[in-house]
Amino acid sequence: MADKVITRIEAAPRIPPKYIYVGVYCRVSTKSQDQLHSLSNQISHFIRLYSNRYNYRIRDAYIDIASGSSAEGRSEYLRMLNDCRNHQIDILITKSL
Repeated sequence: MADKVITRIEAAPRIPPKYIYVGVYCRVSTKSQDQLHSLSNQISHFIRLYSNRYNYRIRDAYIDIASGSSAEGRSEYLRMLNDCRNHQIDILITKSL
């Protein structure tokens, strides 16, 4: 009986998926109960929507309570813009523009 030759075949290295990092921006204009309820709904909706997707990861949620269209008083908006410039997030989602 001839000696058996065993050839070991190494598994291919597992390449981790490329994650798509998501930023969530939510804003309301006042601290009224209705507005705060809307803010809570926005945040939970987007987190649920993207946290269950295979290659998506929530990077951060940016939340402002401020009125007006200027960036003044919107510290989270400015932080979000900075994270975008620094390539920390790939996709930004929001309720409306």
